[in-house]
Amino acid sequence: MSSNVTIVGEVSYREGDGPMMLIRPGLCELDLTTSDATLGWQEGDNRLSAVMPRGDFERFVKSGAVRMEAARA
Repeated sequence: MSSNVTIVGEVSYREGDGPMMLIRPGLCELDLTTSDATLGWQEGDNRLSAVMPRGDFERFVKSGAVRMEAARA
């Protein structure tokens, strides 16, 4: 199930063996599994996504770099 999060600080991920990449601040779609977090966002006409270990994602949330949206009733 997808939910939305807002990137408000420095959030980075690694594409394969490449360098660390930053996710721009703003709204992202989040899909969580037991092991991974997938973030998806729009930049212009491009749909981008990043996959990171769930522990890394939870660290970003705990630090305040990612803000979870309140559940809707």
